Amino acid sequence: MTRRILVFSVVLALLMITSWPTIQGSASASGPNSSGNVVSRLAYVLDVVWRASNGSIQWMNREYVEGGSPTDAGQTFAISPPGTIDTTADFTFGSRRIDRMNLFWIKSDGTIGSIYWALDRQKWAIDSTDIGSGQPASVTSGITSIARDPSFTDVFWSRPDGTVVRAAYDQSLNIDWRPAAAITAAAAADPSSRLTAVSPLGYPDRMDVFWVAPDGRLATSQNRGEEEWATPGLLTRERAVSPDAGLVALARQTDRLDVFWIAPDGAVQSLNRSDGEWQPNPAPVAPPGSADPASSLAAIAPDPHHLEVYWVSPDGAVLSASFADGEPSWALAPAPLAPAGSADGGAVAAVARTPVDRDVFWVTPNGELGSLKWDPESAKWQDVVTVAPTP
Repeated sequence: MTRRILVFSVVLALLMITSWPTIQGSASASGPNSSGNVVSRLAYVLDVVWRASNGSIQWMNREYVEGGSPTDAGQTFAISPPGTIDTTADFTFGSRRIDRMNLFWIKSDGTIGSIYWALDRQKWAIDSTDIGSGQPASVTSGITSIARDPSFTDVFWSRPDGTVVRAAYDQSLNIDWRPAAAITAAAAADPSSRLTAVSPLGYPDRMDVFWVAPDGRLATSQNRGEEEWATPGLLTRERAVSPDAGLVALARQTDRLDVFWIAPDGAVQSLNRSDGEWQPNPAPVAPPGSADPASSLAAIAPDPHHLEVYWVSPDGAVLSASFADGEPSWALAPAPLAPAGSADGGAVAAVARTPVDRDVFWVTPNGELGSLKWDPESAKWQDVVTVAPTP
C-alpha cells in the first residue's frame, strides 16, 4: 500500500509536552495541547511548517499580542530549497526548548534528513547527520518525533521489512544522537503506516509508540525508563485502521492516554487507556464517510478534561468533534469549520496555546496555508486567514 501523493502536501505528526502552557507565556515544547506540524513554544508564539508543491519546506511564525489577536497573518519563509522533500515522503516537526526547533523527514534513499533552528543562530540549517545510522526507513513509512523534556528528542519510523526503529538525541549526557535501534521484530508494522508517540504527563522517562500492523490492527509498544521495549500489543480487530490515514495520541492526564485514527471506511475512532487499562472497544468519534481515508488527524486537549479532534472530509472540508469528561460519548455530527474545497490532500494541524485559545491549520488547493482561530470572548471561530508560501 502506498501513501497518496498530495499536490500541496503537509504531513502531520503528534507533538507531545510534559507541562501545560499558561497565559503568562510559560515555555512549552510541542505537546498534549498541540498536534500536527505546529508548535507553540510560548503562549504567544506559533510556528507552523508545511511542504510546498515544489518540495521546499515552508515555515510560518506568528506572534500574538495580549488579548489574543495576531500581530499579523504571519511571516512565511522558505527554509529549504525546492526538491528538499519528495511529494510522497513523511516528515515531523517539534521543539524541545523555546530556542530550538527540529524537522525530520524520510529521503528517497531511506535515510533521515534533518533541519534545525537555533535562537542563537537566528536561522535554519540542514544537518548532514544521518540519524538512521544503518536503519533505513521505508520510503512510504510515517515518521514521528516527541520531545520528552528539554534534553531529549526521540524519532520513530519503520524499515522496509516492517521493523519499528527509534533514534534518540540525548543532550543530558553530551552524546548527541544515540545509534538508531530497532524496538520491534520485523513485520511488526505495515511499511506504509504512520506512527505516533507520546510520553505520559509527568513521566519524561516513559514512552508509548503506536503504528498500524500489517493486518490493519492498531499496535503499540511501551518503554518504561529502560532501553528494553515491551513486546508489541494489538489493540483492535483486523483492518480497523487505515495505514495511510492519520494516527495521533495525546496524554492529557497522568493516568490517561487517548489514541485516534481513521478507519478504511472514513470513520474516526478512538481508544483510551486509564489507570493502565485499555478500554475494551473503540469509541466512535465520527461515523463512516466523515474523513478522507488518507486524511491526517489533529487532536488537542485545551485542558485535562476536554478533547478536540480535527480532520479533512472527502470533499475537502475541515471538520471537528469534541468531548468533555462526564459526557456519555462524542457528538456524532461533526462540526464544519471550513467548507468543502477548503483543504487539499487531507492535511490538518491544531494547537491550544492556552486553555482558552486554539488555532487550526491546513493547506489549501492553491498551496496556501489556511488557518482559523477560536475567539474565546465571542465563543466563535474567526474568519479564515490564508498565507501564501514563499517562492
